[in-house]
Amino acid sequence: MISKKVGMRIKELRNEKGMSQEDLANESGLDRTYITYVENAKKNVTIETLFKITSALNISLSDFFSFDESKSKIIIKEKVTDLNISDLVINKEYTNNELMEIFNCSPQGGIRICKKNKTITLISKKESDTNPYNDSNIDEKGNFIYTGMGMSGDQVVKDSNQNGKVAKSLINGYRIYYFIYLDKNKYKYIGEVKLNGNHYFELEEDIHGNIRKVVKFPMTII
Repeated sequence: MISKKVGMRIKELRNEKGMSQEDLANESGLDRTYITYVENAKKNVTIETLFKITSALNISLSDFFSFDESKSKIIIKEKVTDLNISDLVINKEYTNNELMEIFNCSPQGGIRICKKNKTITLISKKESDTNPYNDSNIDEKGNFIYTGMGMSGDQVVKDSNQNGKVAKSLINGYRIYYFIYLDKNKYKYIGEVKLNGNHYFELEEDIHGNIRKVVKFPMTII
């Protein structure tokens, strides 16, 4: 039943924006046949895939699950959360779904960009076999170093990528919110942060032990 309602909602929004199934497929990076199956409730959709679809439709997940029922016969389940950015509490733990709802951001990655609300969600993980960095060391003044995005090969800073958005955050209007990954689906909110100097590059090992160039961002808690 939920699959049918979600599919109908996607079709409704797609038609409202004058998009064909092929248009939506191209914008979301999904196959057109898959879009057809989802709209006709022949395929289930994960939250990650739904994020791709809503991003292509230029609508937040919150708006997707919350709309004026008087204008539609489709009834969608309630939003995952009613949290807003202003409701964030320092040192409180949040789930990945909550981060996606609050920031309308991707479910993956250490630097999650939302162009719609001009936010950057930064996430640090402790050093491990799958993560060669430990960016969660914060000094008594609230300063720390955050390593850029890219697990192998030289990291680059371009206007079009996540590293570039962070590098220019003092002039591009993006606000940065910092979390530390604690455990599966547990993210501790540290606070809003900003750049505290120019980014620079260092040579470090990647997850395979190969030396490569990484970008470092001096950050401070606001």
